[in-house]
Amino acid sequence: MHDRKLILVVEDQEPDQFIAKRNLSRHWPDTTIEVVSDGEEAIEYLDSIPDNLPDLILLDINMPRMDGHTSLTT
Repeated sequence: MHDRKLILVVEDQEPDQFIAKRNLSRHWPDTTIEVVSDGEEAIEYLDSIPDNLPDLILLDINMPRMDGHTSLTT
């Protein structure tokens, strides 16, 4: 289990990644925020940390490679 809260942002657009990370950091400065670019990266990331899953996942629905809908069913 981790002490710091963890948020995973799954977003393919760099400006939206930046905005999400900046705003989340402002409101929750003691939270670790990880960003990945699509659903496949999100699944790889989650598989790499099975004992330290995020407290919150913000998932874009419309992304290349694997969209948010497919990510939810995998």
